[in-house]
Amino acid sequence: MEIDKKKIAEYLGEFLGTFLFVSIIFLSSTLTRGFEPFLIGFGLAVLIYTFSRFSHAHFNPAITVGAFVGRQIKLVEGVVYLVVQFLAVLAAFPLVSWIRDQYIDFQIAGSTGGLSDTSALREQLADQLPLFNSFTDGYLTLVFVLEALFTFFLVATILFVATKEASKRTVGLAAGLVLFITTALAYQLTGASFHPYRSLVPAIFEGGEVLSNVWVYVAAPLTGAIIAGLVYLLFTWLEKPGVLKLRKKVEEPKKEEKATKKSAPKKKKSTRGRKPKK
Repeated sequence: MEIDKKKIAEYLGEFLGTFLFVSIIFLSSTLTRGFEPFLIGFGLAVLIYTFSRFSHAHFNPAITVGAFVGRQIKLVEGVVYLVVQFLAVLAAFPLVSWIRDQYIDFQIAGSTGGLSDTSALREQLADQLPLFNSFTDGYLTLVFVLEALFTFFLVATILFVATKEASKRTVGLAAGLVLFITTALAYQLTGASFHPYRSLVPAIFEGGEVLSNVWVYVAAPLTGAIIAGLVYLLFTWLEKPGVLKLRKKVEEPKKEEKATKKSAPKKKKSTRGRKPKK
């Protein structure tokens, strides 16, 4: 049985990159509140530069779906990427959840002054340090639009930048800046997920009302990613020189008219009134 070592490196790189990326997302909202956009955007840029040597460095199922629609990745490879990414998030969340619990214990130990009943304080800190996305009731449409729009921005940037040899070196910087901008704009409104697994896995562990609302954070990013893939296909089609043939087709009837005029039999000149040559 032969195993392609390059494929092992590719999928292992995608697993580790996704694991670290979602860990940064989860912990940024727990340990360093207020710096989430910078940490998430900068973290993505660093991870892309780290693992793009081995894998496509998607780290996000929305990017993988957009790449498939844009014909940058094949179906089988895309499915493997989706599975690897899900397993990475599934492995990262319990660890991050444990770190958050330890952080809460640390905060309680330093602020209770020896109180025995700390359950109320624990619940308060847990609410302040959520690991899942949530939104205010009545803003479902707004959440869907923002998540879809900003995911479209992220995926489109990666698709357009990563396909040009001259700009491949800047794809990490471009993706990181876009994620920084979109996270800063949407964090207070939607939680700025743009990542279906980042929302789905915590909702599975949390259950209840969180699980009933998680479909928004799955459907909206995938919708934005699919549209980004289609827009990328449109631009690549328009970029081909073959589209200029449309002008030639308009001019073709004129050429046919000239051809018919040339092929028409010439009329004989009248010889009336002329003297015959001797």
